Amino acid sequence: MQLKHLGFCLLASFFFSSVNAQPSVKKVLFLGNSYTQFNNLPELTRQFALANGDTLQYQSNTPGGYTFQNHFNNVSSVELIQSQDWNFVVLQEQSQLPAFPDGQFYTDSYPFALSLDSLIKAANPCAHTLFYRTWGRKNGDADNCQFFPPLCTYEGMDSMLAIRYKEMAQATGAQISPVGAVWKYLRQHHPEIELYHPDESHPSLAGSFAAAATFYTLIFGNDPASSPFTGSLNPLVAEQIKQAAQSVVWDNLTLYQQFDPMPQSGFSFEVEEQSLVHFQNNSIEADSWWWDFGDGNFSEAANPDHAYDAPGSYQVCLSAIQGACDTSVICKEVTVGPVSVVEREAENLLLLPNPVVDRLQVKGLSQASKYRVMSIDGRKLQEGLLNPDDAFIRVAGFSKGIYLLQIQLPKGERSLMKWVKE
Repeated sequence: MQLKHLGFCLLASFFFSSVNAQPSVKKVLFLGNSYTQFNNLPELTRQFALANGDTLQYQSNTPGGYTFQNHFNNVSSVELIQSQDWNFVVLQEQSQLPAFPDGQFYTDSYPFALSLDSLIKAANPCAHTLFYRTWGRKNGDADNCQFFPPLCTYEGMDSMLAIRYKEMAQATGAQISPVGAVWKYLRQHHPEIELYHPDESHPSLAGSFAAAATFYTLIFGNDPASSPFTGSLNPLVAEQIKQAAQSVVWDNLTLYQQFDPMPQSGFSFEVEEQSLVHFQNNSIEADSWWWDFGDGNFSEAANPDHAYDAPGSYQVCLSAIQGACDTSVICKEVTVGPVSVVEREAENLLLLPNPVVDRLQVKGLSQASKYRVMSIDGRKLQEGLLNPDDAFIRVAGFSKGIYLLQIQLPKGERSLMKWVKE
């Protein structure tokens, strides 16, 4: 016997109202049903993002009770998929179907998840399919409990949903928005927060807020607790929900992106000798990088060194890039001291000739010293040892331009000087 799934076509007027990282703009299409439509989840997510300086541009198609099969056969849904270069297309199945027995799930739901994903990728190879993992009903699915025991309790139904959405994401190389997991956390840690509408199925405003916090985290790759948005909830309740999304989603972001990894930028730095900064790239899932040092200089090196000509504070931004589609940007303030590169020449060292054609001589060395030749953006090009009696560096093979020479001084300090290749 096939289990029954209930379609909800509810009156909108009664049930729902019509950064470390750089601010970003994301375009998202929501395809679902009343679970997405309740409390206008897409708009709630947009406001959540806007409060943190991010922009969400969205469209949606959410007829009550709609399934993946309905959307696949719906002209409006297909045209929406093809209408824009979406960053994400959110797919939310009818709330019961993924929890049904294998025979029904693999016939009525799974094939259409794959088909919708194929449509999304055909329309835009850079678009990410994002499955909206929903939640078990408050006290299970009483209408179908007799046919499939896991549906008899919230725990059983919720577990089935988690398993099935993960299976669909793995099969399609998609991401998961684990709203149901955030709900489970809140049920366990904050049972006083009512997540359900009185029908024990649809979300209350708090339930939709939890969904918005989850989607914000996945779509923008940001900590949900960084947004000051509270909606019309009690600020304490909003904060508890954001902390739940932080704990479940933000702290485990790669888990829900495991089948479709996204780049995440990050770096640390060390200021040496006041003007030279060593940058350590901590980004993940990136295959190229772009550094903006904040002084008009740039680098594509993974872990560059950069020498600043003047003291001050600079906003350094690292873009972690994955292929031709995805970029994650993070910026930090870097402060360098009052000693500039030009002033470091007062170490009694002299470069002759400068500009140079073939051989660069370092005068003033008192003992053998290590040296390193670097590009102006801090990339290491050559290194070796200089003796006081024969302190020459062959530079004939270098292209014309400005370079840096770093000398290891007797007390462990380093002198940094500019030179020009003619």
